[in-house]
Amino acid sequence: MLSLRGSIKGVEAWDPERLAQHAICGNCGHTGHLLVDCAFPDDSGFISGCPVCNTKLHNANDCLRVQPLSPRDLVSFIIVRRGNKPPLRCRDPWGPLPWTIAFTRDMIKGTERDKVWLEHHYFAGDYQTLPEDSTTGSDIDGAAANDDLLSQCHKLNKDID
Repeated sequence: MLSLRGSIKGVEAWDPERLAQHAICGNCGHTGHLLVDCAFPDDSGFISGCPVCNTKLHNANDCLRVQPLSPRDLVSFIIVRRGNKPPLRCRDPWGPLPWTIAFTRDMIKGTERDKVWLEHHYFAGDYQTLPEDSTTGSDIDGAAANDDLLSQCHKLNKDID
């Protein structure tokens, strides 16, 4: 049975100051971080689930709590908090900074050492310790000018070439 002790849901789930040892990630189930900050991708290279509710029961696109968020808040958890980490699974393109799907999949197929999420230590600003995807980089302006990033969104299996 899953313990709800340490379960954090709602906008408090993506407050960077809430990286407490008792927090339980809604994506990987490990303690010490939340889904919004998780670096442990699924086999397709995404982080599946809702970063606001800290759950895999639904994605951000389907969350009623995400709809009223400001563009600034959306940028915070879709782009800034995902810097140098796998992207969130969503139907809308996410733009620059998180890893591209191809970069994440290459690491999934690589050696244990390539799977940086296995030994990752979570803390505010942790993205600086993870590998940078040269396609997205850490330069927001440069990445925003890369039109190829506009296609980085989840596609249904029937829509994949």
